[in-house]
Amino acid sequence: MNYRSSRRLYNRKGQNKLKEWRSQDLSYDEHPYNFYIAYFSKCFHLDQALTRYLFSLGYTKRKEIVEFLYPSLDQLHDPFLLKDMHKAITRIEQALDRKEKVMIFGDYDGDGQTATSLLYRALKKLEANVEFLIPLRSEGYGLKPTALDNCSMKDVSLIITVDNGTSAHAALKKAHKMGIDVIVTDHHEILQGHPNCYAFVNPKRDDNDYPFKFLAGVGVALKLVQALFKTFYGTDWEQYIWDYLDLAAIGTVTDMMPLKGENRAIVALGIRMMNEQPKPIIKKLVKKLPYKDVDTTTIGFGIGPVLNACGRISDPNISTRFLCEGDLSREDLENLITVNNTRKVMTAEHFVKAEHLIEEQGLTNDNVIVIQGDFHEGIIGLLASRISEKYLKPAIVINESGKGSARSVQNTNFSIVKVILDCSSYLISFGGHQAAAGLSITLSKVDGFRKAIQLAAQMQDQVIPEVQYQFEIPLMFFPDEMIHQFDRLEPYGMGNNKPIFYTKTWFDSCFPLGPSREHFVLKAFGKTVWAFRFNEQIIKPQKLRKILYTVNSSKKRDFLLLDIKT
Repeated sequence: MNYRSSRRLYNRKGQNKLKEWRSQDLSYDEHPYNFYIAYFSKCFHLDQALTRYLFSLGYTKRKEIVEFLYPSLDQLHDPFLLKDMHKAITRIEQALDRKEKVMIFGDYDGDGQTATSLLYRALKKLEANVEFLIPLRSEGYGLKPTALDNCSMKDVSLIITVDNGTSAHAALKKAHKMGIDVIVTDHHEILQGHPNCYAFVNPKRDDNDYPFKFLAGVGVALKLVQALFKTFYGTDWEQYIWDYLDLAAIGTVTDMMPLKGENRAIVALGIRMMNEQPKPIIKKLVKKLPYKDVDTTTIGFGIGPVLNACGRISDPNISTRFLCEGDLSREDLENLITVNNTRKVMTAEHFVKAEHLIEEQGLTNDNVIVIQGDFHEGIIGLLASRISEKYLKPAIVINESGKGSARSVQNTNFSIVKVILDCSSYLISFGGHQAAAGLSITLSKVDGFRKAIQLAAQMQDQVIPEVQYQFEIPLMFFPDEMIHQFDRLEPYGMGNNKPIFYTKTWFDSCFPLGPSREHFVLKAFGKTVWAFRFNEQIIKPQKLRKILYTVNSSKKRDFLLLDIKT
C-alpha cells in the first residue's frame, strides 16, 4: 500500500497541535489481491471498496470474512483453555453443593458492573447462595484488605472477583490467613507477578493456551459462565448463554476493548439480543436515549455513560442491582438519568478549571501533562481523556486526595502505563494498560513525579496522532448502495472503525446546535453532515475545505464530519 501524508492544524474545538492525515491507498488496480477482492465482493454482495477495507484489516481468507460478516456462538473459544479455569469451576461446584456463601467482588465502572451482574445472574440460576459487592470510587479500585472484614461478617467462604484482583496482593494475603478462598477473574495487565489466590483466570497470563488476550472484564466473566454451563448443561450450554450476551456486549463496548475476534462475536450477538429480545431495563433505558435501535453508538454514548456515571459520582451497587434484576421502575430510571446529567455538568465545569491550571502553569509544552487540583475523583478519568484529546498529549489528572487517572493519546502507540511504571518509585500504587491507567500518590511527591515522567516519556516514540483514510470519494457522488452496506460491517468500534473518506468540498449551510456553538448540522449538495465539537470559524459555508468523513446512519443516509482543514 502507498501512503501519502500531510500535517495540518487540528481544527476541533480548542485544539491546536499538529496532527497527521494519512491516505491508505486501497485503489483496486494496484491492489495485489484485486482478483480475490472482486471474487469475494460477488460472493458476499459487498461493494469492492468495503471488501478492500476488510482486506486492509487483515481479513483476506473466505473463512475470516465469513466469521466477520456472520458472527456466531461457534466463534466463542473453549473457556477451559484459560489457565486455572478447571480449578475455578471445581471450587464453585463445591460451593454450590455445600451451600457456601459466595461473594462476587466487582468494579465500579461499566465493565465491572456488567461483569458483576452477569455472574450474579448465572450463579443465581444455579441456585447459589450469592451476594455481590462493588466498592465506591472513594474506597478505591479493587479488592482491599478492609473489604474482607465485611465478607467475614457475612460468613463468606468464597470470593470471586470480576474485572479486578490481579494486583490485589495485600488483600489476597489477608484472605488466605482468614481461610477465605478467592477466585480472581480479571483482564488487566499483570505488572507485579501472579496473585496468590485459589485460581487466577486472566487471558493475559503468559502461560495460557487461550488464543485471545483482549477480553473485557465482563468477557472473562462470560467465559467463567460458559465453563459453568458446559459443566452443568453439557451440549445444551448454548441455549442458556444467550441470556447473558447483552451484558457482555455492553461491558465490552463500554470498556473500549478491540472489536475483533471473540469480542466481535460477543458484541454482535449481544446487540442482536438487545434489539430482538431486550430485557425490560434495556428497553426502558433506550427509550430515554436519542436512539431507536441498539448498536455500538447506543452503548458507547448512551447506555455506557449512564452506568459509568453511577460509578463516578454515585453508588454503582444501585445500577448493578437493576442489571441483576433486569428491570427498574420509572422513578429509578429517572434517577439514573439525573445522575448522568449531573456528571455531564460537573465534567464541563471541572474541565474549565483544568484548562486554567494548564495555561497558568505553562504545561502545554510538557511531554506528559500532569495537573493536580480540587477535582472530583469520579471524573478525573474523563478530564484526563479530554485533556489528551485537546492538547494531543498524554495526560494525568490528580485530585486533592492523591488519586490520579491517566490517558494516552488515541491513535498512538504511546504507553501511559509504561511511563508510570518507570516512575513508580514516586507512587503508592498504580495499574492499567497502554491507553489508560490509575495511580495514587502523596501530594508532596507530585512535582518530582511530573519532572520524572517527562524524562520517561522521552524513551518512547514521539506522540504524533494520525488519522488514516481509505478512499477519496466526493460527498456529492457517494454511492447509495455503499451506504446501505455499512450495516454489514457492524459492530464498529475499537479495532474496527468505520471506513473514512477524503474529499474537497464546501458546505451550503451551517446551523449551530445548542448554546455552546460547537456542534453543527451542515448541508452539502442536499446531504446532511453532522459535526460535533468543531471550531465555528473553520466550517463556515461557501468556502472550499478538505474534509474527512464517514457514514453516520445508513437508515438516515447522513454523514459525520471527522476532521477538516483549509
